[in-house]
Amino acid sequence: MQYPRRLAEVTDGTSNTVAVGEAFHPMRWGLGPGYGIQEIGGPVGWIVGSACIKPNCQLTDQSYGRDMRNTKFPINATIPMLMDNENDIPFGSLHPGGANFTFADGHVGFLSQNLSMPTFQGLASCDGGETFDATY
Repeated sequence: MQYPRRLAEVTDGTSNTVAVGEAFHPMRWGLGPGYGIQEIGGPVGWIVGSACIKPNCQLTDQSYGRDMRNTKFPINATIPMLMDNENDIPFGSLHPGGANFTFADGHVGFLSQNLSMPTFQGLASCDGGETFDATY
């Protein structure tokens, strides 16, 4: 869910819950000269200020959730830059084989792009009751 959580609400354990992850996949409304161009796009900035970088941006050009990610696709997946999938852009990086994630307890871990989808999606859940061994 896209609303703040208190640590007490992370009942799966803060060391087993992803809070923030890398995202590099370009998107149509990303930063840079490819802004708004479906075939080019650009990377997305951090949580705020991640859409229009032109002088005097209109409110309609601002970011509304474009900087959020989900676990619909595997780490480092590539999907087309369509108008209706901007909230489905996958986590990923330029690191070979995976991406870095910050967990709710503050530690950073590298997750493999070969991580099973049930495990990846379970790590993104804060109260689903999933359990994991330390080898994810």
